[in-house]
Amino acid sequence: MAFAGSFGAGKRGAKRGAKHEVCSAACGRIEVLYEDEWMLAVDKPGSMLMHRNIKLTRGKEEKYVIDELKKQQNDKEIYVVHRLDRATSGVVLFARSPEVVTELQRMLSLEEAQKTYLALVRGFTPEQWVNDNPLTDHDSKKKVRRTANTSFERLLTLQASRLSLVRATPKTGRTNQIRRHLAGDRNHIIGDVKYGKGRDNQFMRDRYGLPRLFLHARRLTIRHPRTSELMTIEAPLPLDLFDFLAALPDFSAYTHPPITDLGVSIGKHVSL
Repeated sequence: MAFAGSFGAGKRGAKRGAKHEVCSAACGRIEVLYEDEWMLAVDKPGSMLMHRNIKLTRGKEEKYVIDELKKQQNDKEIYVVHRLDRATSGVVLFARSPEVVTELQRMLSLEEAQKTYLALVRGFTPEQWVNDNPLTDHDSKKKVRRTANTSFERLLTLQASRLSLVRATPKTGRTNQIRRHLAGDRNHIIGDVKYGKGRDNQFMRDRYGLPRLFLHARRLTIRHPRTSELMTIEAPLPLDLFDFLAALPDFSAYTHPPITDLGVSIGKHVSL
């Protein structure tokens, strides 16, 4: 697939610094990856809700991506186009008008649109595989099973840790689709408190500092709602997940060639 444009740190292509990223995660600042008069793409921090949800917050004071973004942009006219789970980080889209929301959602439904995620999972996976098991809609009282399809590619195997780093490309958009498909394949995502294994997660937290669910929306390819340009927007693996990965005894950023897909800079001299 050919891409007409690629954006990794805003329309002007500024590079992301480690200090800025640490502040973004700690201070709750939302990093804008791309913006123009019609839309924005941001790098959602892990463990932050997209918007207010009474069922999840239960009266607790929290920061929300949409509220923080409106403050940063000094603009109340910003609308959610699609969502990521609270614990998932990475590329997410917003629009500057309801009309653009509708158009971007239509663009996301096209076959040429593609979302790519990185996940670290338990066990050893095939090199490539597809899970097309139908999934029920969590929000539906009738629990109707709907078509669901996710393609997976193994990027890295950590033999001693018994972990695999995989690239996931969902063709449909069911609730928790990637997490549920991987759990169904018995390769649950590390840090998944809903579909994973508590004992595994606790061990990874205690021994290696696992911060959260290891699922990151790495890349989004979509056609621009006004210019029709096919563009790719990228969010490098955040430092909290990379630091955990680097703490594993059998991982080395210098000797694992597939790690270029993470999009992060290692040290002062090696840029991947």
